[in-house]
Amino acid sequence: MVDPFKVAGRSHLHPMRTSHRLQPMNIAETWGRRIRERREALDMSQTDLAALIGVNQSTLSRWESGDYAPLHHHVHPIAKALGVDPAAIFTYEETP
Repeated sequence: MVDPFKVAGRSHLHPMRTSHRLQPMNIAETWGRRIRERREALDMSQTDLAALIGVNQSTLSRWESGDYAPLHHHVHPIAKALGVDPAAIFTYEETP
């Protein structure tokens, strides 16, 4: 039986992490792109933003690349650090 929480040989605890290989653009990729675009617009480094959020730089890098989606308890710290409403980053509409 195939483990649904394994992608590319890595075991994941978060189900959303398995879906990013199934769709051309998914939630994690959309959110990551928005985080990166806003961070760059503020001329902020990944290290600086990660420190404001309270995560390490590699975690932020994985979010921005779409490998992982931020967990619910990171939503408000990310939005606050970027100076936006959470909905500006953390909304998703699937296109047909």
